[in-house]
Amino acid sequence: MVVDPNIACNIMISIGKLDAKENFSDFTVVVEGREFRCHRFLLNACSGFFNALLRSGMKEASESSVVVHGISSETFSTILECLYKGANVITRSNVIDLWHAANLLQIQFLITECEKYVIDKLIPEDKQDVYAHAKLLDSSAVLKSLLNLIAKDFEKFSNSSIFLQLYPEDILSLIQHEELEVSSEDVVVNAILRWASHSNVLEENQPVPLSDNSSKSTTPEQEKRCTPTEILSNSENIGVPASKEYEDENMAAMSISELSCSEKDATTSEKKINRQEYLGQLLSACRICLVSTDCVEMLLSMDIVLENKQALLAVRKAILYHFKPGPWSSLAIHRPTSPMENVILFVEKNFLKAYSVYKNKTFYISELPEGAESCATLSIINSQIFLLIQNQKGRFYSSLTSLFIFTSRNCWSQVLENTIFQHNFALLNNFIYWITDSKICRINTNLMLYDESIPAEIVLPLSVERIFIVKNTLAFGHKILFLCSEDQLTNFSVICLDTHNLKVSRHVLEGHSGHIVSFRDECSTFLLFQDGTLQKVVDCPDGGVIFQFLTKLWGFMWDVRGAVVFEKQLYLFGNLHKIVDLLNVQVIPGQALVYDAEVMKSLKVQWPWSANLPGYFDKIHVIFVDGRSQFLPFVVPKKWMDEKPSI
Repeated sequence: MVVDPNIACNIMISIGKLDAKENFSDFTVVVEGREFRCHRFLLNACSGFFNALLRSGMKEASESSVVVHGISSETFSTILECLYKGANVITRSNVIDLWHAANLLQIQFLITECEKYVIDKLIPEDKQDVYAHAKLLDSSAVLKSLLNLIAKDFEKFSNSSIFLQLYPEDILSLIQHEELEVSSEDVVVNAILRWASHSNVLEENQPVPLSDNSSKSTTPEQEKRCTPTEILSNSENIGVPASKEYEDENMAAMSISELSCSEKDATTSEKKINRQEYLGQLLSACRICLVSTDCVEMLLSMDIVLENKQALLAVRKAILYHFKPGPWSSLAIHRPTSPMENVILFVEKNFLKAYSVYKNKTFYISELPEGAESCATLSIINSQIFLLIQNQKGRFYSSLTSLFIFTSRNCWSQVLENTIFQHNFALLNNFIYWITDSKICRINTNLMLYDESIPAEIVLPLSVERIFIVKNTLAFGHKILFLCSEDQLTNFSVICLDTHNLKVSRHVLEGHSGHIVSFRDECSTFLLFQDGTLQKVVDCPDGGVIFQFLTKLWGFMWDVRGAVVFEKQLYLFGNLHKIVDLLNVQVIPGQALVYDAEVMKSLKVQWPWSANLPGYFDKIHVIFVDGRSQFLPFVVPKKWMDEKPSI
């Protein structure tokens, strides 16, 4: 039903003409000794409190009179003006009293209007008082707006005395806020430590004290305010017939012969909050893997950290990430406001490009060195970008022309040349491993950065019966896995090198021998094949590995080129060629497609990929690019990314 504004306005005007003394007033509310003649139908319609009272069968309902404490007569008179005339009665001087009274009487529309006024007019001027009232009244809307404002000025606010008065749940909301603006994650950790180390006692369910410099005069509401629950729970119980059914059992079960606050002040509580108990939870919620080494060292020197098991575990994760950066975890994702951004790097044509998850676009990063158009392999080694440029030599092997390191935007430095490689190599413990001429070789990356002529070390020879092509190479624990195609049919070999004891095991597995994509999340390593088969790599007790089939993410042949996990979501990269007819939807190269049931239903199209994989990936995105290298997670300065997406 559509409400006509003109009719509604005229009805409100008619109600406003009611005279409490002569126009059928049938209920009396006594506030501070002052009697207010009212109409049951209006109180019942607007106030949850009066609705429960009038339907309860209590003596107040039969006697048509109730005494209310905790509200001033002036405030109640203002509320009646609002109810009878529909007037906007909220002003800067009365909004707090009206807000509390509306909560006590459960007048929802007036609560909402007060909250809007507080958000628009008071939050920018008096955060501490607003926070106190919002906590007392459990106003999620005001708290959310307040925390949004604080997040935009967190560095300044975290050094204020008000920050120390925040409750743990609000500190947690702040440090998890997507728009939290900080120059580094060290700022967040220092703020957490400052809050946890503060001696001021916080009490559970108790708002912070109102500031002493409030411009408002003291009123009965400010001297003794109780939430509606507290007021009702402390009123006299005169008994209620057991057979009576009520709309609100919690309220109807209470006697309301005289509403008053108990002698116990609303801001007292027996249970104290131990700030240090929350330290581990707060440190685990921030992006602790992004803190500096100085910050990690400081954390390890503090007793409150060393004595907290959860806090120590969070610091341990940061230390491990500093020593050996791995797949992106939630603790290592840069904030949207950070000058750095987590992107997915790949080579397309003669450029190094980056796919931005946040912007869902592909950006230009750098031109490649001369000669990279022939064959280039991208790798991340110790948080540095390496590019292997090769010239084809025969069917199976390539001659390494150059190995470059990316030093700054559009700047590549050559670090190695004239070594025989195949197309794929892997890094483990500062060594690059690869297979060439039936030998497993390695080279120390720390040495090669200083000496371009450093020779490769032969780890051990391989006994092979036939020539194979290395399709992919990856590190798995202390092992190196070489995924090798033996033919163009359905078999491939896995050569597993145990770098601890320098032993090699070999496995022959069924699966399409085309391009094989490997990727990791925080816990697992996966293999993905062109036919959509997804397998999980699992350690074997005998020192080898086994491959556990999980599912098929699609049921056709697709030239998938890469896969990256970002915040429990899987991003698949591949070519659009030959499958565009399967989609029947508009495709923009470099932008992600995501399964949408409603869209697919309206287009009468069946989505050819899995929408998710429960237990592993909450959502699966598909991005079409003409990439010809691995797709690797990396972090770059935002200033490196061209404003115009590459086409």
